[in-house]
Parts: sequence; structure tokens; C-alpha cells
Amino acid sequence: MVIDVVSLPGQWDGWIRVWSIQALLSAGATLTTEQIVRALNPVIEDLLKQGLYNEQNLFLLTNCLCLLPFAADPAKGVARINEVLSSFQHRPYQFRDLVDALGNSRADAAVELLLGFARQPNGLQHMEDEWIEALGSLGTVEAQRALLSFIDPDIPWLGVSINFDHGNKGRFASQVSARARDDATLRQRLFALCEMAVSPVARSLLAAIMDDLGTGDALFAGLGIINDRLSPTVPYDLFKGLENLFLERRPYGDTSGAFVYAPRRADEIRAKLFAMVVSDPIRRKSAFSLLGQIEVWRLEYGRPDDEPRHPSFDSGQPWPPLVLIKEHAL
Repeated sequence: MVIDVVSLPGQWDGWIRVWSIQALLSAGATLTTEQIVRALNPVIEDLLKQGLYNEQNLFLLTNCLCLLPFAADPAKGVARINEVLSSFQHRPYQFRDLVDALGNSRADAAVELLLGFARQPNGLQHMEDEWIEALGSLGTVEAQRALLSFIDPDIPWLGVSINFDHGNKGRFASQVSARARDDATLRQRLFALCEMAVSPVARSLLAAIMDDLGTGDALFAGLGIINDRLSPTVPYDLFKGLENLFLERRPYGDTSGAFVYAPRRADEIRAKLFAMVVSDPIRRKSAFSLLGQIEVWRLEYGRPDDEPRHPSFDSGQPWPPLVLIKEHAL
């Protein structure tokens, strides 16, 4: 009945139609694409005729399109969005709210539309964060595959390039690690990729993911990212993750946010770093640097009472490894 009423001919009733469909969907009504289109098409067609040169018209059109992915048959809804967007020139960032709606639709059909936005010239301009979060929120196999294409060499390039900075790198890591916490298969794949990563982008993203996971096994696997030949320094996010692992922040006094560092054991990490110094020429220099940094932390904040002084006593190698320092001119 509501659909029949709001579909009647009228003027200046665009927002009434949009709010009515929103109310139905929010209340759990199941609407087909045909029902939504019947109610909203007059508004969409009228806006396209008027032109989208003012913000009010563009905002109303965006709200109309945001409802289509939530139809009972979202593929048809996404197809209608494509049809509308292809009828006029636009810049993807003008439809940031639509990107957010697509991410919350839980529909695989939304992935191709999101990729279509990103493949346009300057497609992700001003909305890289929203695009990454939309793929993460979708939670579908295809959406996850699109995200992993930036770090997994087994997934073909999807034609999307992102200039990852500190902000969107953190969002990317947060979205991937959130799924990895609940998916052991994905988590193990990410651990394996740490040994395989060669591109600076993949190494930086994987370091951020391991830091976001924050567990001992994640940071243990993250040591595979270290590569003296690819970079003379340890990726910042991996270093930060190791610092958080070895130094616990304990609240101090009654001051909000105040804390003191307390040493924490991570014997497996120390042992692996020592093994790299002994037998891994590709990672030897960086591993030795990290072992040195751990010792600096121990001098500054103390050493756990039960932590062995030698990282790997059973190896038979001396500590500190002065012979190796001389042999390899570290």
C-alpha cells in the first residue's frame, strides 16, 4: 500500500518517496528492485532532466541510488545504479555516500561497481578510505579477494591503484585483520605472504596487518618481511608491533592516559631473530639491529625476571654474536 501511494504522480515529493522507502527497509520490509524503481524512478528521471549542477539535486539523486542495493534482488538494483550513472558525466567522489551504502549492502554485485569507480581516472580521489571500508564491510568472498589483490601475488591485478599513506594503510590493515581474526585459513595465508612479499607496497601493508593483529604468532610471522636487500630498515609498523609486544603499557596513577612501560617476554621472537643472525644472510643485518634494540629496551625498562639472557642457548653460538659481527662486517 505504501509503495502504491508514494508511486502516485506528484511534484516536489522526491524526499517523501526516499524517506518512505528508507522507513520500509529499516523496518525489515522486503522490497523488489521493481517496487523501489517504481517509487523512485520519477524522481531520478526528473533530476536528470533538471541537471545535477547544484548540490541539492545531486544529494537527492545519491539518496535515491543508495536504496537500490538493499532490494531483495541487489544485482538488479546495482544494474539500475550503473544505468543511471552511465547516463551523465560525474566524478566518483561525488558519490561517497553511495560507496558507503554499497559496502553495507552485503551484496557481491556491489563489488564490480566499486571496482568500476576505482578504475576511472582519479576514481578514488578523495574517497580511498571510504572505498577500502566498503570492501571490508561487504564481507563477501569477492570483496575479500579485491582487498587481498594488493598483497597477494596469486590474485591478478584488478586494475586499481592506491597511493597508500599512513591513514588509508591503517584502514586497510584494520579491515583485513578483522577478517583474519575469525578466519584461520586467511590468517595462515597472510603469515605465508610475509615470506613472499617483495614489493614495497605489499611489505608495508603486511607489516601494518601484523601490527594490527598484535599477537605473538602474527609478529613472529611478520619477521619474514625483513629483507636487507629490499630495504635497509625494518618496516615501521612491524617495529611498532614488536615494541608493543616486548613492552607492556601499564596505567600509572589516576591520570587519564598516563602509563609506564613494563618489560614482557617474547622468547620465540628473540630466538628467531638470533637464528636469522646466525644463518640468514638476507635478513641478518636487520635481525641483529632488532636484537640490539630489544637489549636497549631491557636496559631502559628492565628485563623480565625469568627471561634467559641468551636468546637461543642451545644453538651453541655465543651471545652477543661477536664472531658473526666480525665475519659479516655488521
